[in-house]
Amino acid sequence: MGGDFEEAGGIAAQGVASWDGTAWGPLGAGFDGSVFALVVYGGDLIAAGEFSNSGGATVNNIARWDGSIWQPLGSGLNGAVTALSVHGDDLIAAGWFTTAEDESFNVARWNGTNWQPMDEGLSGNVTSFAIYNGELVAGELVWGSSLPLGSVARWDGASWQSLGGVLSDFVSSLTVHAGELYAAGGAGVGYGSEPYFVRWNGAGWEGLPPAGRILCFAELNGELIAGGNDLTRWTGVEWEILASEIYGGEVRSLAIYGGQLIAGGDFYQAGGNLCNHIVSWNGEAWQTVPSNPTTYINCSTVYEGELIAGGWFASAAGTSADAVARWTGEAWQPLDSGLNDSVLALTIYDGDLVAGGSFTTARDDRINRIARWNGSSWEPLGSGVNNNVFALAEYGGDLFAGGAFTTADDSEARYLARWDGSNWHSVDFAVNTFNYVYALTVYDGELIAGGLFTTAGGASGNRIARWNGTNWQPLGSGVSATVKALAVFKGELIAGGWFASPGSYIARWNGTNWHSLAGGTDHHVYTLANYGAELIVGGRFETAGSVSANLVARWDGENWHTLGMGLGEEAEPNDEILEVVGHDGEVFAAGRFGNTGTGPWLDWARWSPNCVRGDLNCDLTVDVADVPVFVDALLNSAAIDACQAYSANLNGDVLSDGTPAVNGLDVQAFVDVLLGQ
Repeated sequence: MGGDFEEAGGIAAQGVASWDGTAWGPLGAGFDGSVFALVVYGGDLIAAGEFSNSGGATVNNIARWDGSIWQPLGSGLNGAVTALSVHGDDLIAAGWFTTAEDESFNVARWNGTNWQPMDEGLSGNVTSFAIYNGELVAGELVWGSSLPLGSVARWDGASWQSLGGVLSDFVSSLTVHAGELYAAGGAGVGYGSEPYFVRWNGAGWEGLPPAGRILCFAELNGELIAGGNDLTRWTGVEWEILASEIYGGEVRSLAIYGGQLIAGGDFYQAGGNLCNHIVSWNGEAWQTVPSNPTTYINCSTVYEGELIAGGWFASAAGTSADAVARWTGEAWQPLDSGLNDSVLALTIYDGDLVAGGSFTTARDDRINRIARWNGSSWEPLGSGVNNNVFALAEYGGDLFAGGAFTTADDSEARYLARWDGSNWHSVDFAVNTFNYVYALTVYDGELIAGGLFTTAGGASGNRIARWNGTNWQPLGSGVSATVKALAVFKGELIAGGWFASPGSYIARWNGTNWHSLAGGTDHHVYTLANYGAELIVGGRFETAGSVSANLVARWDGENWHTLGMGLGEEAEPNDEILEVVGHDGEVFAAGRFGNTGTGPWLDWARWSPNCVRGDLNCDLTVDVADVPVFVDALLNSAAIDACQAYSANLNGDVLSDGTPAVNGLDVQAFVDVLLGQ
């Protein structure tokens, strides 16, 4: 595996690492930069990219692994290498370089001793190679100049020849499948051009249905697999999704190892699996490959007055806690031995804490992706489900689970199932594939489901639908893309996700029609939470309405407001909030972000109102002027705002839903603060 990293599986590995089927290991000293391409030539592994040094030895952008150390290939190349291939007895390299061994060219061949030019090179930068009908074929990327040979060129052994004309945009990847040459390219929607997928018919390029932005290909069991925005399989007529919703980046490389497909890139989740940049496909399901130990918190709830967080982690603030932990108000604590894989959803059902996700065991006991906490250990709910659980909700006295599964208790239950306390049942939700359910809530006496689907129970339901206990019905014309979060706020249903309309990534349903929330946000919404009289919204956005809001914002029913300085004053492009929750008058946010404006954070942050316990009139002093406000808060605790509730809750206890418990137990604490004790 090559890329831009410093460790793999917790082991130091600079830019390149090997996997032996059990663990990651380094290959020598690695490199001082990034590896873009790997190939085997003459029995040796060749690595190329943008680097100059390995363990003190000069290796200019390309090197050979001799089994112990990295060796240079001649004097190397003077710029980054982006593509490698083997053709005949030669190693072929192309990229951003302009010279090799003092000769000028941007495509070069290594004969085992020296670098040699290949005619005059190509006018564009080569992004991909393929071998077709015994000839080397190159796909090109170009900015600001022409491609006299077209987007794809072939090497006839002496010179480069055109293979068709100029395609609609640059070529990102080439492959040969079943004896035919295919090309994919285009930056994709939002980047200025549409993606394309074409096949060479011997005389010209034939357009085929695209699979979104494609960056790489592989062949598994005779089938063509493409990686990019999604992971897809070519049926010969159309693309079939293997893993949608690639989060955090894209799939940039595909390879076959041990009969399985290995996908790598800058993503951290694929098909619901948290995978930290690498994942494997066994022909039926995606599986994680152990990689860098990284924390992700995906979900939260309040149980018996404590905040519960679920995600993909092995510890919380230094305390061992696998995938789920509880916040006591002062420290994180485990729930028994935890669960063996990601927790993606949490809820309270019949007084018990229930977790759903991709886990399969607890204390070596089989628990298939959904479990109940009995106060001391995790218990299964029947035989569970056969794939990831993304959402949980209680409705009509039953527990509902939504996700990527197709069976529950070993019987068909596609993407949504009902637990009656003893057994799982289908609710006849879906008949099509990949109708994943990502969010559930209850609104106006009905169960609301949001996700990737376009039909529900045979009725139209564009990514959102309602169930009255018997039938599925649409909510207007639905929304234009995936729904990731649902909440009820001030009597209206709020939906957030990837959709551009109605609204912009967030919309409200008043029982009759969809409406915008004052312009919505400028990017995806992943999570929603009630906080007093306001709604907290988290995602990947930078603005909400006309307000600058780094990843998190609050909505009061009419206008958007900031929440402090947001989360990401120095945000990276893929920074995002995956979960927000209100607890004891504070807001907890989880995700991946770099800086809250006051200091560096990673994955988890807490926001408190700009007030202190006991200072109910917010004059920065606890004195007799706070007494009448405190008494009023005691007598009208249901009507006070979040800041007043936080200030009046002097003993810090909370109700079962996590809201501050303002009651007579706070009186003595208020008197003590007032008297300076």
